[in-house]
Parts: sequence; C-alpha cells; structure tokens
Amino acid sequence: MIVNTQRRTILPTGSSEDKSKATPSKATSMQERSRALLPHAALTEASATEASASASASASASASASQYRTKNRRRSPGLQLPLFVRVALTTWAAVSFLTVGLMQYGLLQIEPTSTATVTTTTITVTGRTRSTDFQQQQQQLRRQNEQHVQSTLPMSSFNVTETVTNQSLYYNLESAEQLLSNLPLWIQDYVMWHSRMRAQFPGMDLMTHPNAPPVLIRTCLGLCGGLHDRLGQLPWDLYLANATGRVLLLAWQRPQPLESFFLPNHPQLLDWTVPADFHTGFHDMHRVRNFTELFQDMPEDHPDDHFWNVQVDVAIERANRGEFRHVRVLRHRLLGHLGEGNLQERLDRAAVVGRPSEQIHSAPHFGRIFSLFFRPSLPVEGWMKQIMEEGQLVPQHYTAVHCRVRHPKATTSGNAFLGKNPKYRADKSGLPWVGDSRDFAIQIAHDALKCTSTVLSKHQSVTTATDSEPIYFLADSNDLVHHIVWELNPDLNPSLPSLLTHNSVSAINASGIDPAFYGLVQTLNIKARNVTMETAHLDLQKGRPPPAYYATFVDLLLVMHARCVVYGVGYYAAFGAKLSGTTCQYLYQKEAWGHQASKLARGCPSSGKVNPT
Repeated sequence: MIVNTQRRTILPTGSSEDKSKATPSKATSMQERSRALLPHAALTEASATEASASASASASASASASQYRTKNRRRSPGLQLPLFVRVALTTWAAVSFLTVGLMQYGLLQIEPTSTATVTTTTITVTGRTRSTDFQQQQQQLRRQNEQHVQSTLPMSSFNVTETVTNQSLYYNLESAEQLLSNLPLWIQDYVMWHSRMRAQFPGMDLMTHPNAPPVLIRTCLGLCGGLHDRLGQLPWDLYLANATGRVLLLAWQRPQPLESFFLPNHPQLLDWTVPADFHTGFHDMHRVRNFTELFQDMPEDHPDDHFWNVQVDVAIERANRGEFRHVRVLRHRLLGHLGEGNLQERLDRAAVVGRPSEQIHSAPHFGRIFSLFFRPSLPVEGWMKQIMEEGQLVPQHYTAVHCRVRHPKATTSGNAFLGKNPKYRADKSGLPWVGDSRDFAIQIAHDALKCTSTVLSKHQSVTTATDSEPIYFLADSNDLVHHIVWELNPDLNPSLPSLLTHNSVSAINASGIDPAFYGLVQTLNIKARNVTMETAHLDLQKGRPPPAYYATFVDLLLVMHARCVVYGVGYYAAFGAKLSGTTCQYLYQKEAWGHQASKLARGCPSSGKVNPT
C-alpha cells in the first residue's frame, strides 16, 4: 500500500498570508490538533525543493516528448495495420508508458502478493511520493482505525516452532501500517515527514546537502544509565525532534553502537541511524562532544521543575528562531523518562478541546513507539530464538522473574556490597559469590520465587513442576542464575541428593545449599539462558566487545514476551513489562532508599510487606 507523505507547509508565526483565503476542510478539528505540535523549521524549504524537482522533471519529460513527436513525423508511414489493431496497440503503449513513468517518479509501486500465514501490509514511503494532501492521508488512517483492524494475533495459535522461525514474532505482531495508524496524529505526521526527508536526502546528503533539514541526534558519550534510561525516553525524543523540525537520529558512543544490538524495525518509515561517513561511533567521542547541545547551559543531567516548565521551551525556541536556528546538527542526552508527566501535560494542553490526548507513556502507545523504532540485531535475535526453542518458551505462556541484586538501592543507603574487584562496587565489577553477598543474593531470589509460586498457584492447578507454567529466571548475577538452575538441579549436580540427606549444619555449610530454598526451586519449572558469561552493565562496565552486552537485550525481549513479570528494585524488568503492556506485574521488593517512582505492579501476594503502587 502506498501512503502519501506530502506534508503540508506550516506558515511561521507572523506570516502575512491572508488566512481568509484558505479552503475549508472537513478535517478542521484534526488540523488544529496537529498544528500545535508540528515542526516549523525546514518544511517550507523542503516542500519548495520537491516542487522544483517535480517541475524540472515535468519540463524535461515534455521536451523529450516534443523531440520524439518531431522525429516520428519525418518517418514514412510503413505498414498500415487495421484500425482496431492500431487502437489496441496505441492503448497498450500508452498504459505501459504511463505505468513506467509513474514507477520512475515513485507514484506507483507494484509489490508481489505475500502468501504467508501471518501477513502484513507494508507502508511504502518515498521522497517522491506526491498525490493527495495531509488531510486525505489522515482520513485514510482514521478509516483504517474505524475498521477495527486486529492489532495482535492470538498467541495461543502459535507453537514453539512458529515462535522461533517467524520473523514477525519478535515482540509486536502489528504491521508498520497498523503501528503508525494506531499512534497519535502528531507522531504519524512526524514519522511520515521524517521518512520523506531521509528518502529525499539519502546517506551523507542528509548532512551536507544545502536543502536538507537540520538534525537532532540523541547521543551517549559516557554515563547514560541502563536500558530504561537510554530507551525509555523515546516519546520525548520524538517530541523534541518534532517541535524543532529536525530529523531524529540515535547514536551511542558507549558502550558500543546501538546498531550492534537493535536495528531500525521499519527503516522505510523511521530510519534513526546516522550515516556511517558522518563518524559518530565508538572512536568518535571527542568529535561528537563538540556538537552543539540542544540544552546547552541548562541542567540536562539533573533536570528540575524550572527545566521542565521553562527551559525546555527556551531551548526549542532557540533552535527554531534563536542562535541555533542555523546549526545543522544539534545533540541531546536528556533522560526524558524523568519528565513523563510534563510531556503528558504539554500534549494535553495542545489537544483539541473535548478530545484529550492519548497517554503516550503507557500501553499500548509506548510499546508501539518502541516497535516502530527497533528490532533485534541478528546475533541478539538468534540467541533469543535459541533460548525460546530450548526452553520451550511460548509467548504469553511463561512468567519472567528478575532479580537485581547488584543495584545500589537493593541494600540500605551506604551499605552497597563491594564488587569482585574490591576497588569498585558490585554494580560495576560483579557481586562476589561468597559470604554475606552470596547469602543476600539467595535471599532475594527466594523472595522472588516465593512470590512467583503464589502467583502461579492462583492461575493453575498442577501436581509436578514439569506440568507448571515455565519461569524464565534472569538476574544481574550469573552466579545466582547458575546456582538456581544448575547447582540445585539433581540431574546436573549428582552429588546434590547425598548432601541434602545428611540434613546437618556441617553438610549444609559445606555444600552452600539451603534445603528450604532447594525445596522451593524443585516445585517450579525454571528456565534460564547460558550464563557462562557475566551480564555486563551498559553504563558501568564499558569497553567490552558487543557480545558481552547481548544478554541485556536478549533478556529484555524475553521479558517483553512473558505473560507475567515479577520484579524488585530497578526498572529494567518494569521497562520490559511496560513495553509489552502486560497487566500481570508483581513487585516483591522496593528500593531500600531514595526516590520511589511509580511502577505498574501489584504487591506480592506471598506477603503483606509490599503494597500495590
């Protein structure tokens, strides 16, 4: 399906054009809703450039046609065919010439019909697409919504083989068209404009062509946080790029380029990659640091109320009409998830009266935005499929349990464990698997699995662990995962039964195995990935090759596929649950100190210590 991407020109503030001459539109309310959020920079210039190119192409085609007619008039009549044959040939030639011409200029695209069981409709967006205006395009998208297109397919219809082989089963089964049409109108408009600009200015043209639009790059030069900090701010990224009229790009300098882990899921719509020749990778940190910051001289690292309510608008105005209006590349590194409420207030104020804006940070919009941006890279995808196949994990038919035992807020303030390298905390150099730190990790896992056991008992009635719903266990300590899945497994640890039969203090101390914890583990159907490699923290354990970080992304995707998610401190697993939109979330441990951000989890039913938040 071809969707027109011609973006209407927005007149800058103070334009002298007579607005009384505007043609009335049936989509007036929709226009008002979108106009407050549309970027103003570079649109008129881009539209004029495209119109000029179209006119040049038309003039060239007319000149060629004139020369063709003049040349043909000099030729002899030749063989005279019957009238009906000449009419048929003339019609066929005209249709063929028109079809080739339309395809050449991007107005028509012919694609083979898919025969796959799970079919999707691909939006084709090119820089030369020209037909109806923006209002007609939005009317088409609204008609699609009114047809109640099924956003996801029933997961019960998939078996394990389909799960690990069908490319559309990563984390969202919606096609590109469905993803886009189910998002707020201002995002739809921005994404289509973004796509048209990238098609019109491919590769380095985006950075060098005089008519190309300006660019906003989200960078990560050092301490950028974990996955939630880095990718949880996509709505703010879109808002800032939209408000400043800039093409949004993402570039990680640390710990490795983002493309090592995630790729554009729909590059024909939202290609966020920076041209390779522009050099914004791992070895270009000093070059990237010299790019002008969107929030220069503002507390971007530690934003306060004044920043959210005043300085964000100052920065946008400076980029549009102030000293940065001619700066081709701006960068930013804002932790936007800290200001989710502020962004929602902005969208609510811009909404048409009587039609409140959608909750962009909650399901299903947030997950759709993420899916519009990302799909796993081939190594991450391959490992995820292998885990699902070997563990017989079917989407929406297992529970994910996360233990964040290295997090500073897992212990009381000032009492964080030192790491395997005692010069650093455990969050940076790994949790030592000895003494108090080992006992602490096992106790956290015991609380998490006890909570999970109670949750599952409310949803199923089984007599053996192998009959119960699988549990995918993940933690930031590979030693903890190994202990639960391998050391406490009688099939993999032959000496385990004899150690436990002694049931003596000396035997327990010698084996390091708690009989009570062992008994709990044996009642559950626990699965895990290979943990021979430590799970490296993106922010605190930099300088390692990409495979050292794959596990972080694989586990996130597996959390996103789970029916239920059980988690404690930190926001990693909560982020995965937020992306999937599952309502089955349980919290077994709160942060021991500091700010307690809201999580969409209920209190663990195994104890009354944690209340719903």
